[in-house]
Amino acid sequence: MSSEIKANSIQDKTGTRVLASDSGSAWSWGAGVPSGSVLQIQTDVYAPTSGSIDITDTEGFQIGASNLKVTITCSSTSNKLLIQCLLPAYSNNDENGRGIEGGFQYSTNSDLSSNVLLGQKKWPFARGGYVSGSSGQGHTGRTLNWLTVADVPSTSTIYIAPYMKAYNSSNVKLFTDVSSDDSVATLVVTEIKG
Repeated sequence: MSSEIKANSIQDKTGTRVLASDSGSAWSWGAGVPSGSVLQIQTDVYAPTSGSIDITDTEGFQIGASNLKVTITCSSTSNKLLIQCLLPAYSNNDENGRGIEGGFQYSTNSDLSSNVLLGQKKWPFARGGYVSGSSGQGHTGRTLNWLTVADVPSTSTIYIAPYMKAYNSSNVKLFTDVSSDDSVATLVVTEIKG
Protein backbone atom coordinates (compact mmCIF):
# COMPACT_ATOMS: atom_id res chain seq x y z
CA MET A 1 0.00 0.00 0.00
CA SER A 2 1.44 3.38 -0.97
CA SER A 3 0.81 6.75 0.68
CA GLU A 4 0.71 10.17 -0.91
CA ILE A 5 1.07 13.67 0.40
CA LYS A 6 -0.16 16.39 -1.95
CA ALA A 7 0.64 20.07 -1.42
CA ASN A 8 1.04 23.34 -3.27
CA SER A 9 3.73 24.56 -0.90
CA ILE A 10 5.90 23.53 2.03
CA GLN A 11 6.20 26.15 4.78
CA ASP A 12 7.89 26.52 8.14
CA LYS A 13 5.85 25.89 11.30
CA THR A 14 4.79 29.55 11.56
CA GLY A 15 3.66 29.69 7.92
CA THR A 16 5.85 32.74 7.28
CA ARG A 17 8.62 31.15 5.19
CA VAL A 18 7.97 29.11 2.07
CA LEU A 19 10.57 26.37 1.69
CA ALA A 20 9.24 25.10 -1.65
CA SER A 21 6.27 25.70 -3.91
CA ASP A 22 4.63 23.94 -6.84
CA SER A 23 3.98 26.03 -9.95
CA GLY A 24 1.92 23.29 -11.53
CA SER A 25 4.76 22.14 -13.77
CA ALA A 26 7.74 22.06 -11.37
CA TRP A 27 8.76 22.60 -7.75
CA SER A 28 10.95 25.57 -6.87
CA TRP A 29 12.81 26.49 -3.72
CA GLY A 30 11.46 29.36 -1.68
CA ALA A 31 13.15 32.13 0.28
CA GLY A 32 13.13 30.02 3.45
CA VAL A 33 15.84 27.64 2.27
CA PRO A 34 18.91 27.91 4.55
CA SER A 35 22.13 29.46 3.26
CA GLY A 36 24.50 26.81 1.95
CA SER A 37 21.73 24.50 0.71
CA VAL A 38 22.17 22.89 -2.69
CA LEU A 39 19.43 24.22 -4.96
CA GLN A 40 20.29 22.36 -8.15
CA ILE A 41 23.03 20.38 -9.85
CA GLN A 42 23.49 20.37 -13.63
CA THR A 43 25.99 18.14 -15.42
CA ASP A 44 27.39 17.27 -18.80
CA VAL A 45 29.80 14.60 -20.00
CA TYR A 46 31.89 14.16 -23.12
CA ALA A 47 33.17 10.70 -24.03
CA PRO A 48 34.84 10.44 -27.44
CA THR A 49 35.65 6.90 -28.54
CA SER A 50 38.85 7.58 -30.47
CA GLY A 51 41.48 10.20 -31.20
CA SER A 52 42.74 12.96 -28.96
CA ILE A 53 42.24 16.72 -28.64
CA ASP A 54 45.18 19.08 -29.09
CA ILE A 55 45.09 21.97 -26.64
CA THR A 56 46.87 24.95 -28.20
CA ASP A 57 48.18 28.17 -26.68
CA THR A 58 45.18 30.08 -28.08
CA GLU A 59 42.58 30.74 -25.35
CA GLY A 60 39.19 29.20 -25.96
CA PHE A 61 36.66 26.42 -25.56
CA GLN A 62 39.12 23.88 -26.90
CA ILE A 63 37.00 20.84 -26.15
CA GLY A 64 34.34 22.40 -28.36
CA ALA A 65 31.41 24.65 -27.57
CA SER A 66 28.93 21.79 -28.02
CA ASN A 67 30.94 18.94 -26.45
CA LEU A 68 31.13 19.93 -22.78
CA LYS A 69 28.85 22.66 -21.44
CA VAL A 70 26.16 23.01 -18.82
CA THR A 71 22.92 24.92 -19.23
CA ILE A 72 21.56 26.41 -16.00
CA THR A 73 18.92 28.93 -14.94
CA CYS A 74 19.68 30.14 -11.43
CA SER A 75 17.11 31.49 -9.00
CA SER A 76 19.02 34.47 -7.57
CA THR A 77 22.19 36.49 -8.14
CA SER A 78 22.73 36.27 -4.36
CA ASN A 79 23.55 32.58 -4.76
CA LYS A 80 26.87 30.90 -5.54
CA LEU A 81 27.99 28.45 -8.21
CA LEU A 82 30.42 25.62 -7.49
CA ILE A 83 31.88 24.59 -10.84
CA GLN A 84 33.98 21.44 -11.24
CA CYS A 85 35.64 19.98 -14.31
CA LEU A 86 37.42 16.65 -14.72
CA LEU A 87 39.46 16.09 -17.89
CA PRO A 88 41.00 12.66 -18.56
CA ALA A 89 44.07 11.28 -20.32
CA TYR A 90 46.23 14.42 -20.27
CA SER A 91 49.59 14.28 -22.05
CA ASN A 92 52.33 16.90 -22.27
CA ASN A 93 53.77 15.08 -25.32
CA ASP A 94 56.79 13.99 -23.25
CA GLU A 95 58.16 17.51 -23.11
CA ASN A 96 59.12 19.51 -20.04
CA GLY A 97 57.69 22.95 -19.36
CA ARG A 98 54.21 22.23 -20.71
CA GLY A 99 50.85 22.33 -18.99
CA ILE A 100 47.26 23.62 -19.16
CA GLU A 101 45.78 26.86 -17.88
CA GLY A 102 42.12 26.28 -17.07
CA GLY A 103 39.10 28.21 -15.94
CA PHE A 104 35.43 28.76 -16.76
CA GLN A 105 33.52 31.17 -18.93
CA TYR A 106 29.80 31.65 -19.42
CA SER A 107 27.51 33.13 -22.04
CA THR A 108 23.81 33.79 -22.45
CA ASN A 109 24.22 32.38 -25.98
CA SER A 110 24.17 28.61 -26.45
CA ASP A 111 27.08 28.81 -28.92
CA LEU A 112 29.14 30.45 -26.11
CA SER A 113 29.71 33.63 -28.11
CA SER A 114 30.12 36.83 -26.08
CA ASN A 115 31.63 34.77 -23.28
CA VAL A 116 32.47 36.25 -19.88
CA LEU A 117 34.84 35.17 -17.08
CA LEU A 118 33.17 33.16 -14.34
CA GLY A 119 34.97 33.22 -11.00
CA GLN A 120 37.66 35.35 -9.38
CA LYS A 121 40.52 34.51 -11.78
CA LYS A 122 40.83 33.63 -15.42
CA TRP A 123 43.07 30.64 -14.70
CA PRO A 124 42.19 29.16 -11.27
CA PHE A 125 43.82 25.96 -12.53
CA ALA A 126 47.28 27.22 -13.47
CA ARG A 127 49.99 25.13 -15.17
CA GLY A 128 48.12 21.84 -14.68
CA GLY A 129 50.25 18.83 -15.56
CA TYR A 130 53.37 21.00 -15.73
CA VAL A 131 56.70 19.18 -15.55
CA SER A 132 60.02 20.92 -15.02
CA GLY A 133 63.14 19.10 -16.08
CA SER A 134 64.75 17.62 -19.13
CA SER A 135 62.94 16.63 -22.30
CA GLY A 136 61.29 13.24 -22.17
CA GLN A 137 59.90 13.71 -18.65
CA GLY A 138 56.33 13.40 -19.71
CA HIS A 139 52.96 12.76 -18.27
CA THR A 140 50.48 10.69 -20.18
CA GLY A 141 47.23 9.44 -18.76
CA ARG A 142 46.91 12.00 -15.97
CA THR A 143 43.46 13.23 -15.02
CA LEU A 144 43.14 16.97 -14.51
CA ASN A 145 40.53 18.32 -12.11
CA TRP A 146 39.78 21.95 -11.42
CA LEU A 147 37.05 23.90 -9.68
CA THR A 148 36.04 27.38 -8.70
CA VAL A 149 33.32 29.18 -6.75
CA ALA A 150 31.60 32.13 -8.42
CA ASP A 151 28.71 34.48 -7.81
CA VAL A 152 25.63 33.70 -9.91
CA PRO A 153 25.94 36.28 -12.74
CA SER A 154 22.33 36.22 -13.98
CA THR A 155 18.90 34.67 -13.46
CA SER A 156 18.59 34.25 -17.22
CA THR A 157 19.62 30.93 -18.73
CA ILE A 158 23.41 30.75 -19.03
CA TYR A 159 25.78 28.27 -20.62
CA ILE A 160 29.00 27.37 -18.78
CA ALA A 161 32.03 25.59 -20.24
CA PRO A 162 35.71 24.98 -19.42
CA TYR A 163 37.96 27.60 -20.97
CA MET A 164 41.63 26.78 -21.44
CA LYS A 165 44.92 27.11 -23.24
CA ALA A 166 48.25 25.34 -23.31
CA TYR A 167 50.84 26.84 -20.99
CA ASN A 168 54.26 27.90 -22.30
CA SER A 169 53.42 28.09 -26.04
CA SER A 170 53.47 24.32 -26.61
CA ASN A 171 50.55 22.07 -27.42
CA VAL A 172 49.36 19.40 -25.02
CA LYS A 173 46.68 16.73 -25.40
CA LEU A 174 43.53 15.45 -23.73
CA PHE A 175 41.93 12.06 -24.38
CA THR A 176 45.34 10.58 -25.25
CA ASP A 177 44.98 7.01 -26.56
CA VAL A 178 41.26 7.05 -25.71
CA SER A 179 39.13 4.01 -26.51
CA SER A 180 35.44 3.20 -26.39
CA ASP A 181 35.95 1.78 -22.88
CA ASP A 182 37.65 4.68 -21.11
CA SER A 183 38.04 8.44 -20.57
CA VAL A 184 35.02 10.63 -19.82
CA ALA A 185 35.24 14.38 -19.29
CA THR A 186 32.76 15.71 -16.73
CA LEU A 187 31.44 19.20 -15.97
CA VAL A 188 29.34 19.76 -12.82
CA VAL A 189 27.67 23.05 -11.86
CA THR A 190 25.99 23.34 -8.47
CA GLU A 191 23.82 26.30 -7.45
CA ILE A 192 24.14 26.96 -3.70
CA LYS A 193 21.84 29.22 -1.68
CA GLY A 194 23.66 32.44 -0.72
